[in-house]
Amino acid sequence: MITLIIIGRLNYQEAIVYALILCSPPVMLLVERGNVDIVIYSWLGVGLIIIKNSRALIFRLCAYLLIFFWGIVKLFPIFGLAVIIKEKRNLFLFLAAIFTTAFITYFLASMGEMKAISSFHDGRIWYSFGYKVLFSAVQYILSKLTSGETDIKNTIPIRHMIYIIMILFTMLILTRVLLSKFKIFKEWLSSDFVSTDSDKSLDKSQYIDYFRLAAAIHLGNFLVIGMLYDYKLTFLIFALPQILDWIKEENQLSLPSSMALVAMVATFYASPFLYPWLVDEMINWLLAANLLYMAILSMPEWLKFLVHKRLSGKFSG
Repeated sequence: MITLIIIGRLNYQEAIVYALILCSPPVMLLVERGNVDIVIYSWLGVGLIIIKNSRALIFRLCAYLLIFFWGIVKLFPIFGLAVIIKEKRNLFLFLAAIFTTAFITYFLASMGEMKAISSFHDGRIWYSFGYKVLFSAVQYILSKLTSGETDIKNTIPIRHMIYIIMILFTMLILTRVLLSKFKIFKEWLSSDFVSTDSDKSLDKSQYIDYFRLAAAIHLGNFLVIGMLYDYKLTFLIFALPQILDWIKEENQLSLPSSMALVAMVATFYASPFLYPWLVDEMINWLLAANLLYMAILSMPEWLKFLVHKRLSGKFSG
């Protein structure tokens, strides 16, 4: 129900996208398991609706406290508090300090339980996402190579060696492309990063709060926690309304949004059906990088100005 309220009325193309995502294996796995993440998803959706539609600060504060509460219960929703970036600068800094202090205090008081929780994982890295997955898989393969077993063909299939070569080759290409675009990056940072027209600022996008919560949770899961089962990809559904909206608009996030949408659909189906796990993990890395890029470009103008002020001098000349 929350999902239907958030997505609103759809055209045929959007309906196909949502049908693919909502009927994907990770979402069905979450429904099948029936764990607390379904409840968290619903309450975060309620919080987003309040944040988007409430002009009164008191109601938004209640929504922020709701997100914080679920962050205490299950940890990963705490990243969703990135939505407070919508507030004015001084209020954002105040709320960020309060919530950060409160969460760190709770975290330190529960350090023993946190270690026990973080150490629990049954090793099925093929049905997970996060930065640890790729390294754990490569480490597993390399450990087989150095285990001293004589039957290398059975110990490490040739396809696994091909996967390692593929990832090294892909990283080489990505590094080369990034270096070749460094000059363009300097020009972009000095001219187009900060918007001169506040009405056209990406910060004013219709579903920006949905996108920020979804992107922050995904990036927090991917880069901080590092290994989670694929059913937590379900929280990316919150980002879909804004991604689809940016695709229809002609702005600097139209192409990245299209790439993010393709990557989302691909990773929602790749893990359970595509045995070559490396393909899925490369998609997950590209999706995370793309979401981070989109989140940076859609920051409030005051924050982008601070970033521009600090970095443009370093990259000038």
